Amino acid sequence: MPWTSADFEFSAMTAGEVRAAAGRVTFIPVAQIEAHGQHLPVSADCILTSAICLEAARAAGGIVAPPLTLGNCFDFTCWPGYLVVDTPTLFGIVRGYIKSLSEQGFQRQFYFLMHGGNVYNALILATGEAKSLWPNVDATVACLPNLLGGDLQAVARGGDVDTSLMMAVRPEMVLGSKLVPPPAAVPSWLRTAHTTATRHALSNYFPDAVFSDSALSNGETGRDIMRLAVQRLTALVEV
Repeated sequence: MPWTSADFEFSAMTAGEVRAAAGRVTFIPVAQIEAHGQHLPVSADCILTSAICLEAARAAGGIVAPPLTLGNCFDFTCWPGYLVVDTPTLFGIVRGYIKSLSEQGFQRQFYFLMHGGNVYNALILATGEAKSLWPNVDATVACLPNLLGGDLQAVARGGDVDTSLMMAVRPEMVLGSKLVPPPAAVPSWLRTAHTTATRHALSNYFPDAVFSDSALSNGETGRDIMRLAVQRLTALVEV
């Protein structure tokens, strides 16, 4: 019998189906709404984390909770298309997710992000603090670069990871005519330090919010990244 969204998606279940699903491992996509160049929608990370979590849930017999789509990455407010909250508010939202899921019997929670940075670090701190409030909860936070390590760039083949994944998952949402290479010259210290100086806003160096070569991206690469991400994320469930 083919699977339906109600088999794996919390938001598609009835209240009775949620009750019956208690105890299954739960994947929570986490993705700030933010710019992804002129060729991808601002919801790209949400689409991708949700797709990867859904495949992981199918493989692990788990479920996918509604995505957490607010973040505290203020670096991206130099481009239009963002929705951000301050860090204490984000902490409160994460605690609400943990508490709500825990109360309904979902103690094993996996929070998955496409990138590191402020939101990733905030999730680690928030889930760590929540352990003292809900000691029975096992919360794991993982982001794609850390999950795949050096394999990510190898499988990406020089292309932009987000773009390749979108070409695999939602190709109709990729504006092929807008694919561009990243800027040729970017100060190396941008990868090793952080500053709030307006003159060093990321948009001054990446005017289109493109950090790698989207012109080298393709759907085949995206499918390879997807398979590897699902394998690694599912493997965490067995740890």
